Amino acid sequence: MADLFRGYIASKGKAPLASVKEKDKWLTEPPASGDYVGILREDIIQIDFDDEKSARIAMDIVKEYKLRCDIIKTTRGIHLYFKNNDTIKSQGKWYTACGLECDVGLGIKDCVTPLRRTKQVTTTKFV
Repeated sequence: MADLFRGYIASKGKAPLASVKEKDKWLTEPPASGDYVGILREDIIQIDFDDEKSARIAMDIVKEYKLRCDIIKTTRGIHLYFKNNDTIKSQGKWYTACGLECDVGLGIKDCVTPLRRTKQVTTTKFV
């Protein structure tokens, strides 16, 4: 797994069982079983495309321009992870310059991302 996360928290589905502020509850390694979320490193930005069409177009752009990023395939779309240089605001329902709707999560804002949800037997896959 890429070095995107500064820690992990046990979760129930997508919901962490502890606050990100409770650093004593953080795990240094993903748990062997059960649901968990990853806490983004402070210098990482997550671009989340939640529908298949937008995810496919975003992947085409990544491939065409040989963009350097980590990619996680989710049940509905993809998450792209880049180094964050100056974005300081998380954004939901944001539109990119090419018109794709996405959500933006920031490590500096303690963004968490689900990495395993056992109820749906879903484990994220790095592409």
